[in-house]
Amino acid sequence: MPMFETFKQAGWYIIPTITLGLISLSLIIVAVGISVKHKKVSGFLVDSILFLGCLSLAYALFEQMTGFFNAADALQKTGGAISPSLAWLGLKISFINPMIGFVILLYSAIGWYFLRLFKQQSLRE
Repeated sequence: MPMFETFKQAGWYIIPTITLGLISLSLIIVAVGISVKHKKVSGFLVDSILFLGCLSLAYALFEQMTGFFNAADALQKTGGAISPSLAWLGLKISFINPMIGFVILLYSAIGWYFLRLFKQQSLRE
């Protein structure tokens, strides 16, 4: 399965990003369930969904910068004797975590938007 191979290439740095994404998805499901059952939803719950999406992206970008710093340190220690194809492979792999962070932010923002609309409509009624 190519997706799991991609996750394995990203290493353990991806685990917190995935965890934040799963928590955000769980909150979206809980908020939708509450809104369907009780016809209202907590503003704190709705805003936490967007916050977790943003936090996921920020963590992913921080880990990418940490990876760049470590790669630059390794290049310096070897005196630049690394093949360009290996360096490009490392650059490609470094973008896995931020891409997943962007996907998490995207579905968190979409969930936040629709739950916010539902909350505003329930307040008008």
